[in-house]
Amino acid sequence: MSTTLKLTTRFDVPPYVPTSLHTTPGATGAAAACTTSGAGWIGATTYSDAGSNIKLHSLVDSPMSGALVKAHYYVWDRAVDPDGDGNGTAMSTPDSAFLATTTPTDAVMNIGFTLKDGHQYGWDAYAEDNSTLKLTSAKSDHCWFTADFTAPQTPDVTTNPSFPPVGSGSADPMVYAGVGKTADFTVAAVDSPASDTTCDPGPCKSSGMDHFLWKLDTPPTAADATPADVTGTDTQGRSTATLLVPITDWGVHTLYVTGVDKAGNISTSPTAYTYTVPWNPTTKVTPGDISGDGVPDLLATTKTGDLELIPGNTDPAQSATPAQSGPVTTTAPPITGPTIVSTKDESPDGTDWNNYLIAHRGNLHGQDFDDLIAFNKQNQQLYVVKNDLDPAAGGGTYSTYPGFLGKRESPVGLSRPSCDVTGTVPDSRCGGAGYDSSTPWNISQLIAQNYGSGQYPAIITVENNKLWFYQSTGGPGLVYPLLLGDGDWSGQTLIAAGTLNGAPVLWSRDNTTGALYSYDITPDSTGLPPLLHPTVHTNLGLTLPPASYPLIASPGDVNSLVQDATAGGPDGIPDLYTVDTSGQLIEYPYRQSTATPPTYAFAPPVSLGSVSDTATHWWKLAEGTGATSADSTGTLSATLSGAYSWATDTSRGKVLSLTGTTGYGAATGPAVDTSKSYTVSAWVKLNSLAANSTFISQPGATNYGPGLQLYYSSGAQAWAFGRRSADVAGGPWRAAYGSKATTGQWTHLVGVYDAPAQELRLYVNGKLTGTQAWTYTPWNATGPLQIGRTVSGGGYVEYANASISNIRLYPTALPPADAAATGDTPKAVQLD
Repeated sequence: MSTTLKLTTRFDVPPYVPTSLHTTPGATGAAAACTTSGAGWIGATTYSDAGSNIKLHSLVDSPMSGALVKAHYYVWDRAVDPDGDGNGTAMSTPDSAFLATTTPTDAVMNIGFTLKDGHQYGWDAYAEDNSTLKLTSAKSDHCWFTADFTAPQTPDVTTNPSFPPVGSGSADPMVYAGVGKTADFTVAAVDSPASDTTCDPGPCKSSGMDHFLWKLDTPPTAADATPADVTGTDTQGRSTATLLVPITDWGVHTLYVTGVDKAGNISTSPTAYTYTVPWNPTTKVTPGDISGDGVPDLLATTKTGDLELIPGNTDPAQSATPAQSGPVTTTAPPITGPTIVSTKDESPDGTDWNNYLIAHRGNLHGQDFDDLIAFNKQNQQLYVVKNDLDPAAGGGTYSTYPGFLGKRESPVGLSRPSCDVTGTVPDSRCGGAGYDSSTPWNISQLIAQNYGSGQYPAIITVENNKLWFYQSTGGPGLVYPLLLGDGDWSGQTLIAAGTLNGAPVLWSRDNTTGALYSYDITPDSTGLPPLLHPTVHTNLGLTLPPASYPLIASPGDVNSLVQDATAGGPDGIPDLYTVDTSGQLIEYPYRQSTATPPTYAFAPPVSLGSVSDTATHWWKLAEGTGATSADSTGTLSATLSGAYSWATDTSRGKVLSLTGTTGYGAATGPAVDTSKSYTVSAWVKLNSLAANSTFISQPGATNYGPGLQLYYSSGAQAWAFGRRSADVAGGPWRAAYGSKATTGQWTHLVGVYDAPAQELRLYVNGKLTGTQAWTYTPWNATGPLQIGRTVSGGGYVEYANASISNIRLYPTALPPADAAATGDTPKAVQLD
């Protein structure tokens, strides 16, 4: 036997308990990476519900150098614990591979299942080595986290009385724009409940509101928006915050607000609150003022033949106040928005103001408010219509309310004056230029221009393609006819800009290109303006093609861009107004540089709200009798059938009443091309929440899908605006869902399809409440427009159980200032 013995001993030590437990992505708001007190939230922004992407991490290690160790994970659902023993329901047991442990090593594993919204999960881990004995560590501490994949509801903005929504009324108290000024807006929202309902016992969890994001005039994103922390709750239990919003710039603005919950979920759609910030008329400028407040105003003739005043410093997107019909003997009602200052019956010949060219800029009687110069294109008569604020020769009762009603003094016809025989005006610029006072007026364009000192206006006309100038020296007549421009002026639209730094200027627009020109009409040493030539001008550097901006005018000097305490007041420089094809009134302030000598350019445009309705089809649904509803703007009358009736509503008058069974209206053809941008609007009063109700739709040729549908969705219990991807069976459906619907009250719905942006938008009572991407190939639904029903599967369905009023269709995607307006704006034909 050998006397040498060899003893070999193999030994093992269990691995360490795993450390540094955490998930990726990490839980938002958690007290620690691994905790059971103050567990955080996994939100939709960090988690894809298409599959599991939550990863579990822990560091594994062993006291044995070079040992291989793996991690065993155990995950359970704490929200599903029906027996109440606190153990929950096992969900997964993912194991890692064996890992070398020269240093602590991350044993990362997918969680192994799809999380459910509103559920809370627990997990832990232990380690195992690869020895024959398979020794294991003790279990780690528990880690908890909660899933919240449902975004908060769209916030609500409380109406600020100084900045009410456009079209809803006047501000009270009035607050003007100014440098460094801000206004408080209160917002409120509630986090949406979890979409999953399988938690037992108790409901599934939602994280609750954390903060809001807001931005002016463009929707906010997490990267560029201003945050506002939740600071309280309102009487409805909603989380609230106060936003400090700058009001340094006048015009129409849209405040976009979205909510963010504690899981980081952002509201699907921001709310949009559109309002007007008025400029501060600290200095009175009376030329161009009609209402007597010292602020220049605009006049528009409407398609209905009336004359509408658009005040220079109020929200123009309100329904126009009717004309004054009775005498005003004491205090006149204030002008707080658009006002009809003369009906068509009050025009000089009692027919229609659209038979006239109109102009105003000064008073022929020496007062501080404008008279109206009007040329009847039918009988070629030029009139002066005194402002009802003018003192009447024989007294009267209309002297405290502005307008041109002719209740105090009848319009005065203006005769063509004779050439000046005193020699002030040379014959070469009057009789020698072809002027003949014995011939009738032949005016194709007309503007009134404050010229020189005083309030007496100069009248500038285009007659027989030439430019003529007439001065007023008091009283109703005109004197001193003067050739102001030779050549052919028929290709330009005159714009009464007034004065630039005290010197009179004339602006014009090229009717072909839209280019804007300026002409200096400063008097020379003889007191006469120079002879102008249409091709000799200063280019203003702005092009506004008539096809895109059909109406254009200047109220003169309205606003200032000087950034000081008086910002917003007049600055001695004229400004330009235009109306685009969406009916939006846009201001282009003209400004002076600080260079020497100064240069001039137009500032970026400022939206002032909707002043002209551009609907191409309009069913008022106010006939009250019969089986036909007329298209007030177009030619698509609608025939009513089935279970319909006419009703009288206390707020909207005659309306169409449908019962949700067989009642509907069908137009004689399609109202819009749904392959392009369009807008649809209506007033509706829903009777029941039980089933879908379609208010307006336009079907495809085969009746499988509508190209537009404005409706109530019973599934979402909300207002909705949507369209099918194509006119085929089973084509994908996309809709923008708005606020929760209610019965028994009138609601204004506006659906906008923006083709370039590939987006559907829904406005409810003037607020943007839903958006939805629509990225399919655009297609045109060519079927006849339907009122009160839609199509699906080749037939008609979803008959409306509601009252409907005032349906409008537009061939454009209305901008926010117009889509948010709930008033009935008249269609403007000309602007001065």
